[in-house]
Amino acid sequence: MSAKADQKERTHEEILASAARLLRSRGIAGANVAEVMRGAGLTVGGFYAHFASKEALVDASLRRTFDELRAKLVAGLEGASAVDRLESAMKRYLSRTHRDDLDGGCPMPAVTSEIATAHPVHSTTVAYELEALVRDVGAPNGAGGLSGRPSRAPRFLQ
Repeated sequence: MSAKADQKERTHEEILASAARLLRSRGIAGANVAEVMRGAGLTVGGFYAHFASKEALVDASLRRTFDELRAKLVAGLEGASAVDRLESAMKRYLSRTHRDDLDGGCPMPAVTSEIATAHPVHSTTVAYELEALVRDVGAPNGAGGLSGRPSRAPRFLQ
């Protein structure tokens, strides 16, 4: 990769990281382009070299935040049963540490109402990412899953 392409990739990642932080803490409206670029240490003028629109940025940021969330929730659970994976992931998700991590936690509390009202264009991305989250938490690589509803499954799954 050329030095110029490498720099563009690093800049792209900085923009996504800034947008992801703002989405989680302020929602879609709070993640305006000027704030995102400022958070990445850049000017607004460079935005369109990386994204076609704010909608494209938000979708990419939502994908990134869900990727990070899935990784945190299932880390170290590769060999666990579907039920054990779910129980562990839910404990991690509902922990104080996760709850209090506004910059690195779940994006859903900040964006759900906006997607339902002001920004429905992102509903497809969120639906896809939620399905992937359920699949990954339920079983590694989508194998096994929770469809059998084992007797050890939490009550809400039976």
